[in-house]
Amino acid sequence: MSGGVVSVSWNLSSAQVVICISMQADSQNVAPKRRRSLREFGPLWFPVLPPLFLIAGALSVPYALGLATYWKWRERRFTRRMTAECRIMTFDELINKIEAREGTIIHEWYSVVKGPIRNWWTPDDVYAQQPGPWADRFRMKKRGYESLVEWCFRRYTSPTEGTALFFVVRKAQRKSFGALLETARSVDVPAFSREGW
Repeated sequence: MSGGVVSVSWNLSSAQVVICISMQADSQNVAPKRRRSLREFGPLWFPVLPPLFLIAGALSVPYALGLATYWKWRERRFTRRMTAECRIMTFDELINKIEAREGTIIHEWYSVVKGPIRNWWTPDDVYAQQPGPWADRFRMKKRGYESLVEWCFRRYTSPTEGTALFFVVRKAQRKSFGALLETARSVDVPAFSREGW
């Protein structure tokens, strides 16, 4: 496709400018792509849609509670597994290590936006050991960072072959943990594998 037709229209009374761009095909065999238009609901749908939205909202509350319960159960099970493998650290031990400026905290994100998050501690300086440039967790999900995320998983956060120690931050400890993070060396990494989640 080449060439396009641009039309501009404006309405001075409402200060509105509309720009339309349409592409034309070079030959008869290639049709221009059509955009999907927004769906409009007529006035007959008005009595139906609000009750549907209320039902969806009412169902979302028990779904969210069930999902939260499920994730708590999974985390308790994972904590028991790490305890059995002697790869767990208490919060008091973590505070002592961070105050002594030892090691790195690794935040492993299941979903880079909302979590859940697993917290790990390693005696290594992850920044000094890393095989490539580090980025935030959002960029590390993109192409080019797969080897770094895999390296971190294999070396530190893998439940079977990693070396980092898992720790849990309880609700009562979250405030002090936030203050602790200001002085600690920490990295965010997306989960490489769903292993153990």
